[in-house]
Amino acid sequence: VYPNKIHKMKISSEELMRSLKNGKIQAMEKLIERHQPFLANYFFRMCGDRHVSEDLMQETFTRVYQYRNSYVTGDPFFIWFFQIARNLWYSQYKRLQKQPSYIAGPIETLHLIKVQSQETAYDNKQMVAAVLQLLEEKERELITLYCLKEFSYKELCALFGMTEINLRVKLSRTLKK
Repeated sequence: VYPNKIHKMKISSEELMRSLKNGKIQAMEKLIERHQPFLANYFFRMCGDRHVSEDLMQETFTRVYQYRNSYVTGDPFFIWFFQIARNLWYSQYKRLQKQPSYIAGPIETLHLIKVQSQETAYDNKQMVAAVLQLLEEKERELITLYCLKEFSYKELCALFGMTEINLRVKLSRTLKK
């Protein structure tokens, strides 16, 4: 390996986590830099509120640091990391469900699509976000991760605790909706 290429080699998230466990704070900065775009997008797609998304993202990284010693060296980092984010989202979702004005029903959402279409001359991203909001929570998460984030079946099976056959059936039925 040429000396100038050594610096260009990407350190895996697992190696960064190992460094963080050993007290190297710079590793946390690199983990945040690497995973922040995905996390911000995931939370925004799940809740549709940029402020809530940012709060959840910050709390996720706080917990990654707080629970760094619970990470098992050698395990895939992303599965461990995403489980923290997912648990935070579920907690937030339960709180938000108690606020009747937060989650719009299908009629309100369809009206929202119509109004936005008139004002912005049909924005495809808004349409997708609104349609995703019509799905049940777990279905929205599954579609977001599979279609928009391009997670593999193997990764989704690990995250959702399903067999590949069950996962494929669930995806197929959800996409038909």
